[in-house]
Amino acid sequence: MGAFLHKLLEEGRPPEQWSISDMKQILLFANAAAALATTRKGAINSMPGLEEIGELMGEIDNMTVRQNVASRSSVSKNEGDSTKGY
Repeated sequence: MGAFLHKLLEEGRPPEQWSISDMKQILLFANAAAALATTRKGAINSMPGLEEIGELMGEIDNMTVRQNVASRSSVSKNEGDSTKGY
């Protein structure tokens, strides 16, 4: 919740003015912060820094790109296969 509020204040605009892209990025940021916090003990000590959150978000972006490339590759391999029976 703290990471979401951080982004809310950083945006400087009310949520109803956010685009879908803005919302996705803000929620990704908040989820990355929460994911890191759940791996540690304590309250204050478990809070990740902005740099840690950014690193995790970069790793998530890289995984997403690899997954998209892999799924596109498998689709293009199967496009000419008439034995699939779709």
